[in-house]
Amino acid sequence: MGFFDDLVGKTKNAAHVVGKNAGNLVDSSKLKIHAAEMKSDIQKSYEALGKLIYEAKKNGTDASEATAQAVAAIDELYEQLAAIDAQLLKLSNKVVCPQCGEKSENTSMFCPKCGTKLEQEAPAQTEEPCGCNCGCDAAGENNNVL
Repeated sequence: MGFFDDLVGKTKNAAHVVGKNAGNLVDSSKLKIHAAEMKSDIQKSYEALGKLIYEAKKNGTDASEATAQAVAAIDELYEQLAAIDAQLLKLSNKVVCPQCGEKSENTSMFCPKCGTKLEQEAPAQTEEPCGCNCGCDAAGENNNVL
């Protein structure tokens, strides 16, 4: 009977890992869509800024205040895009080299392009450890729970 209990436990753990990976894929896809929308908004903001400057020059008016507001709005969009990119990077288990910007696996000690030592993040703990050797159960206990 121990064999079947062990099999059921391993099956539950495998199902949990598959579910977790599917959730990460969905989250990653949503973030990629949001990043694409953000890039489109940035492009539209640039076009609006160009039109604003063109109209001001054509009419001989001062658009410095409106230009400053448009630039600040574009900067805010870039900050939001950077936050999305950071989330995508974390979901993909990659790190970016602070020296050259190369992306590599988060387990790499050094950048494969320039050799700079990479910062290592501690693995994140999930709320409910599952004991499936995926890094979510620091104690190594097997809960056998779906």
